[in-house]
Amino acid sequence: MFAAAGWQARPGGSVTVNGADRRSIVADGAAMLEEPVTLEAGANMTIHY
Repeated sequence: MFAAAGWQARPGGSVTVNGADRRSIVADGAAMLEEPVTLEAGANMTIHY
């Protein structure tokens, strides 16, 4: 799902993203995000799918 961005999802249906580099997450429909998400420096987000 996030392979194009260089992120790997662990088996079990979740991926944790560290936002220290301020990269934007552009997800496909499976992630159920309606628009790209930008994390602030030092933020972390876990996406469950």
